[in-house]
Amino acid sequence: MLQRPSARRRDVERLFEDPAKVVENEELSKADKLKILENWKLDLIELQRANDENMARYGRDGGDVAESLRAVSMALESLRGLPGSAAES
Repeated sequence: MLQRPSARRRDVERLFEDPAKVVENEELSKADKLKILENWKLDLIELQRANDENMARYGRDGGDVAESLRAVSMALESLRGLPGSAAES
């Protein structure tokens, strides 16, 4: 079953309270980390668009979508600057 973006985002946020935790995770490959963060970013962009159209509220501990989007973008930039591991495919 395909999850809606907001449901996927909540799942990721439950596992990783902040995007830097994805980057720091030693059990995930770089490719997996990139996919998680890229999907998280896309979900936040969609939520931001909905907020801009007054269709949704972020509501997670009063968090701010723009702030979360910046954090995910910074984590992606950081990860893209790191060399890949030898175990990656």
